[in-house]
Amino acid sequence: MLGFPVHLSNPTYMAIRITSLNVRGLNKTSKRRQLLRCLHHSDVIFLQETYSSAQTIKCWENELGGEVCASHGSTHSRGVMILFKPGLDVTIDNSITDKNVFH
Repeated sequence: MLGFPVHLSNPTYMAIRITSLNVRGLNKTSKRRQLLRCLHHSDVIFLQETYSSAQTIKCWENELGGEVCASHGSTHSRGVMILFKPGLDVTIDNSITDKNVFH
């Protein structure tokens, strides 16, 4: 489970395009590149089954160029991630992850 408050600098009349995907792993560079192309059409992307780890998240943040919030499972199962489009003005005040919940 992943939860956090998000504050938009100007929430009045702002349309946000949201996408949710079950990606079944993002360890392959080709999958991440395909996802980055999808991000051009979305402001926020919710990902499930990312198979991520704390070590890989920095690499993905560099590739994305925007904010990334994640709760990791293992490199072979589980994991959720929220990606924010580069340039989207968001502030993450706090994040909470629950390692005991099956994602």
